[in-house]
Amino acid sequence: MEETSNVASFWKVQYEEAYRLIGLQRFFEADQICLQLLREPRLPLLYRAGCNRLFGMGSDNPVDCAEEAVRLYQFMITKFLEEAKQILKDAKQRVAEADNAASSDDSDGEQRECQTIEPESNPVAESDNEPTLQTEFAEEESQQKRVAEDKS
Repeated sequence: MEETSNVASFWKVQYEEAYRLIGLQRFFEADQICLQLLREPRLPLLYRAGCNRLFGMGSDNPVDCAEEAVRLYQFMITKFLEEAKQILKDAKQRVAEADNAASSDDSDGEQRECQTIEPESNPVAESDNEPTLQTEFAEEESQQKRVAEDKS
C-alpha cells in the first residue's frame, strides 16, 4: 500500500513539474517528463489525459495530442457517469425494498443522511494524490492568463 502511495506521489510531482515547465514555455523539458509518465502502464487515466493536454499546449503535434486528451476525458466522464447511474439505481432499489419491509414490519429503522462534498475538498482525489478536473481547469486558466500577459 505504501509503495502505491509513493508511486502516486511521484506521478503527481512529475505531472506538476511538467505543468510548471509548460508555463515557463520550456516545452521540450515538459514533453520529456510527460513521455516518461506515459511509459508507466499503471498511470491513471487522469494523468494520461493531462499529459496529452500538456502536449497539446506545446508539442509539435498539438491537435492530435489535444484530441487524445479530449477522448480520454470523455471516456472517464462516461465511465464515471455510468457507474454513478448504476449506484443510483441500486440505491433506489434498496430503499424500495427497505420501505416494503418497514411497512410490513413497522420497525423504526435509522437512516443515514447523505453528505455533499464540494469539488475543492474531494477527499477521494486528495487521498489518491490525483488532480481533480476542477483543479486542473483552474490551473490551466490561470496559466493561460499568465502566458497572455507575458506576450503583451
